[in-house]
Amino acid sequence: MDKDQASSTYPKLRPRPKNPDDVVADRVHELRSSTYLNPTVEKFLREPGHKEIFYEVFARQANMIKSRCQDFEDGYVSIFDKVLLELTDNGNVFDSVPAQEYFCEEYLGISKNGVPIVAERILSQNVLFKAFIAQG
Repeated sequence: MDKDQASSTYPKLRPRPKNPDDVVADRVHELRSSTYLNPTVEKFLREPGHKEIFYEVFARQANMIKSRCQDFEDGYVSIFDKVLLELTDNGNVFDSVPAQEYFCEEYLGISKNGVPIVAERILSQNVLFKAFIAQG
């Protein structure tokens, strides 16, 4: 068997995946320098009472993550979850732009440069509605 046949017969080895903690650290480092938040989200947060409601929903998500086992091996927490906790100082600080941006993008599905009406609808459905349910 020549070299070309051997390489097509055997599967190529994939590079070893990075340690999840390293992936978290890399992602947090990348996000910490962000200063841009979707303008629709910024506008939403300036409305009376909306920032507090947003932070309540945000805190609820962080607390839910903290209530789970934090070992990747157990499968109850993801890289996304750990990044969110890092960006919020373990679920204690919600006024940082990188944390808000990450929460909006990864948990609410609001992209940085998305369509404003879609962002408004998502904020209404996921923030205002959840706050209404929690109070009711």
